[in-house]
Formats: sequence, structure tokens, C-alpha cells
Amino acid sequence: MPLDDYATSPGTGSFIIIDRLTNATLGAGMIRAVVEGEAAKPGDVDWAGFELELNALVCRYFPHWEAKDIRKLL
Repeated sequence: MPLDDYATSPGTGSFIIIDRLTNATLGAGMIRAVVEGEAAKPGDVDWAGFELELNALVCRYFPHWEAKDIRKLL
């Protein structure tokens, strides 16, 4: 996904998160800095326990959202 820092290019330095089922805006943000370097490899990410638990609950109770297991994404 192309992105820039917001100060350089607001168009590609910001994002909005929209619920695909309700079209409700869930959040928004700005990219404050872009880090150059290698992409993360499987096992490199230290997911917080609450992120893993929330992901597991979403996958279990909302399969129609087609959420992926975050431990297998990278």
C-alpha cells in the first residue's frame, strides 16, 4: 500500500477505517513517519495478548467478516 507522511502528502498520509457491512466510520489516522527497511517476517511481531484474544473472538463469532488469524498474516 503506498503511503507518505502526512506533512509531505496529506492524500496518501492519512486513512479512514470503514465498516464494510454498515459503512460506519470506525476510525481515522495520519502517518507521522515512514520507516524504511525490511518487511516484518513471521514471528517478528510481538502481538499484545489483547490483540490476539480480540482477533480470536472476531474470527470465532463473526466468520462472515472473513477476518484472518493475525499470527499468520506476516
